[in-house]
Amino acid sequence: MIQAAATGAVLLFCYSILRGLRRIWHHSAFFTGAEDLLYWLASALWVFARVYRNNDGILRLFMVPGMIAGALLCHFFLEKMIKWLLFPVRRCKLSLYKHIKKGRMAHWVILRRKKEKRK
Repeated sequence: MIQAAATGAVLLFCYSILRGLRRIWHHSAFFTGAEDLLYWLASALWVFARVYRNNDGILRLFMVPGMIAGALLCHFFLEKMIKWLLFPVRRCKLSLYKHIKKGRMAHWVILRRKKEKRK
């Protein structure tokens, strides 16, 4: 069961890397589909090799839920880790945005008051 969960986690991690690379290098829908096809073919062969090596080729009932559980645990763990690692960066951006926005708003209010006094 643990090996099945590890397999699901590795598959999800590899697909997350593929999605991240897509955000960096944009390309057409044809190449995106080709990448997905190659990923799923490679992952199917890898899962087949793991099943054949670890279970002597017998597909056990717990393997599919184990892979799904491993993928879900990896997803939530990666999501929490990314949020935890990026928290200082996002907080700094938010603080900087608030400072700039307050500065602009304060400047705009002062200019508006000057225009009202001139009338």
